[in-house]
Amino acid sequence: MNVKKVALSLTGTFIRMIITILILIAIYNVGLKAYDFGFRIFSEEPMAAKPGRDVEVTIEDGDDVLAVGKLLEKKGLIHDGNLFFVQAKLSSSSRKIKSGVYTLNTSMTADEMIKTMSASKEEE
Repeated sequence: MNVKKVALSLTGTFIRMIITILILIAIYNVGLKAYDFGFRIFSEEPMAAKPGRDVEVTIEDGDDVLAVGKLLEKKGLIHDGNLFFVQAKLSSSSRKIKSGVYTLNTSMTADEMIKTMSASKEEE
């Protein structure tokens, strides 16, 4: 009877240790991804070195920033549409992205693309 109690106690302790280790690994991985995402918000590199390649992008009326980010990601202009969304929200440019046809380059940063798509037609 004593052996069963000791075995159950050891099994319970072992299971708690495994669960604790798995939770710590999960917390570490989430923290690492959060740090990487936060770091990339302010230091994201362009997709290609200069001169890059030109890509024509059409922004429709009613497209929100997240849709624009997904479009730019699909066209190969940025790495992550969600990251672009956050960068646009934190951008120093207070103007909204305007609809229209833009020629963007793979050597442009997300901030440069945001400024290009936020500029009024007279500024272009």
